[in-house]
Amino acid sequence: MIGTEVQDAKRKVIAILKVLQDSKEPLGARVIAQHLKSYGIELGERAVRYHLKIMDERGLTRLVGRDGRLITPAGAEELKSALVRDKVGFAISRIELLAFRTNFDPNRRAGLVPVNVSFFPEERFVEALEIMKPVFERGLCVSDLVFTARAGEKIGDSIVPKGKTALGTICSVVINGTLLKAGIPMDSRFGGIMEIKESQAAALCGTD
Repeated sequence: MIGTEVQDAKRKVIAILKVLQDSKEPLGARVIAQHLKSYGIELGERAVRYHLKIMDERGLTRLVGRDGRLITPAGAEELKSALVRDKVGFAISRIELLAFRTNFDPNRRAGLVPVNVSFFPEERFVEALEIMKPVFERGLCVSDLVFTARAGEKIGDSIVPKGKTALGTICSVVINGTLLKAGIPMDSRFGGIMEIKESQAAALCGTD
């Protein structure tokens, strides 16, 4: 219960910071309360003042005049970090959905697999393939299976834009999905960047 209350308070603080960041002038508690409704947050003027007082103490906002508030650099950084966390959460949810929808059977070499789709200018597509060729030849990809599509053709729910050529490659989430379908639970907790030197993994860094 306490955890839920903390998360709810954080959501309100982030919403207040968004309102202040979108304003070019100081805003009072009454005006902030009105703007919060657009974020689906019903918060009275007194409650907004309470949160602002705490935010002032944390250095996220600063008082201007009697009641006006401006977002501080620390507040802008807090908001930026929160938006990144939201994007990471969305990405993890997307990974879990793709893994669930994967039904690839490695024994039959058949089934649905998740793919990454990239769009290249038509006139530079051959050049792009030449750049990627060594990566495929050295086995650094999940699979050497690919597909292409021209402008106007459909890939899933998307249409390849005019002047572009699409390249689809097998996404690493296929591993999550295959293990999941075999009864091995998967929990995507880590994301990072792997450094490759002479075709060998040299270092791995990321965030849990």
